[in-house]
Amino acid sequence: MYKAILISLFSLSSFASISEADFNNIPKQVLESMSNEITQSGLNIKLNLNWESQTKNAGANRKGNNGLINLYGGYARISEMTKESFAQTTCHELGHLISNGYKVMPTLKYASESEADYFATKTCLKKYFLKYPSNRAASNWQIEKCRETGIENLTLCTDLLIASRDSLKVDQSLTPGQTWKDYTALDLTKTDRTLYNGYATVGCRYTSYIHGALGLDRPSCWLNEKSKVSNESYITDYDYPEAMYVGDIKELKKTYFGCTFKLKSISFFRESVLSPLGMGEVSEEEINVYGNCKLTEESTSSGTISLYRNKLYYNLEARDK
Repeated sequence: MYKAILISLFSLSSFASISEADFNNIPKQVLESMSNEITQSGLNIKLNLNWESQTKNAGANRKGNNGLINLYGGYARISEMTKESFAQTTCHELGHLISNGYKVMPTLKYASESEADYFATKTCLKKYFLKYPSNRAASNWQIEKCRETGIENLTLCTDLLIASRDSLKVDQSLTPGQTWKDYTALDLTKTDRTLYNGYATVGCRYTSYIHGALGLDRPSCWLNEKSKVSNESYITDYDYPEAMYVGDIKELKKTYFGCTFKLKSISFFRESVLSPLGMGEVSEEEINVYGNCKLTEESTSSGTISLYRNKLYYNLEARDK
């Protein structure tokens, strides 16, 4: 009996995480499936696969026209991981580099987290599953959703929904403070600001997966209808004029992307050494904040102001530059 229990537990564990061979093969298969799209992007994309690493994360980096997708063994060995969710993760990271949808603002260096979620099932994972179907049984809800949408390739559609549910489980394991227990429910909330920078909640991420899989529009839980896709491109070589400051806020306005404000007075100002931004360029000028605006009217704020494409921005993320 004891031996039988051990065998059962071992089998469950084997199903719920991937092998080293899968870890090395799946990302290569994903990139091969997306070779035409990668070529059209003009980027040279490589893989950094580190099975020995304990890091429970994945990521993408870009320098100039070179892109790198980083995948780690610690992430692949999460107990909830499947081959399908690992392929979806690879698609998500690829999406950061080549998706032409909504991007981190204002630099446009990467597709936003939510855009990468949507791209993963809308575009990339479809190409992957056409060559490497999961051969897993779908639930009644998954079959019905695909039939409701009228998608001809039922097996491909259900594979996408299976991967989406698997990815939801991975997301929840990495974000224990968030739950989305009912995989048959979607996030129907409407955001008052587009999530250009940062992650959506696990329920909203799952909704992006499902919308992408079913060919639906990007969900309103992260996209505000006032937002438009930028026609500009990322500037690969740009020296950001910057300065650190402490000052009092005035004319704070909430926007669909975050907020804007001006400085009533400045008590501290230090220009950067390599690319200085002068105090005269900041005084009485509107400063943009993308993301959750934690500033308040008539309060004192501090941070970094950057000049980009003739507009001022507050606390730009270094990796997005």
